[in-house]
Amino acid sequence: KKNRLNYVLAFIIFLALVIKLCSSFYVNYMWFKDLGYTRLFVTPIIAKISIGVISFFIFFLILFGMGLIAFKTYQRAEQENPGFWRRFPFHIVRGPETPETINVTPISGKKIIPVILIASLLFSLMLALSTVESGWMKLLQFINSTSFKMTDPVFGHDISFYVFRVPFYNFVISSLISPLTLIFLASLAFFTLSGLIKLRGNIFKKGSVIIP
Repeated sequence: KKNRLNYVLAFIIFLALVIKLCSSFYVNYMWFKDLGYTRLFVTPIIAKISIGVISFFIFFLILFGMGLIAFKTYQRAEQENPGFWRRFPFHIVRGPETPETINVTPISGKKIIPVILIASLLFSLMLALSTVESGWMKLLQFINSTSFKMTDPVFGHDISFYVFRVPFYNFVISSLISPLTLIFLASLAFFTLSGLIKLRGNIFKKGSVIIP
């Protein structure tokens, strides 16, 4: 009964928040509509949703793909070298009265792939939300760019290219650099700790990185 009551209270709170958000959205929409600026209200929302969905899809493909590659590589190394999984001796304690532990490795794909999927979805959502506010205006400028009818004498581009398109290209590059850098560092740490990549001496010298 307590659990049911908690679920009901949580649902009521969630429903109240949804109603509040929808009512605020509707009031703002009606205000812009009465002033005759419906398009001014709708266009930024469409741009934010578009860039959010696109960035979420891109980030998810990258994160989920890298997670699968790391897991498959780990599985392959375990098959080729029995006992390889002991590098990660994860254990579960039964309880305080029975302190013995159960080794949960090697991990099966049925258990770890859903974890990779959920983690990829959550991190992709966080990264996508961070790109929405900084990129929706640049997306609109890119889509609705108009010619200045003035050509750059050096590269031969219209001046509008540097005003409307270059900022969007810079935004795409900057949005990808940080996640890709974090993924690279995490992958490097994982492969190094698992023994799939061995570092010896100065990593900037030839022969310091060994892949067995």
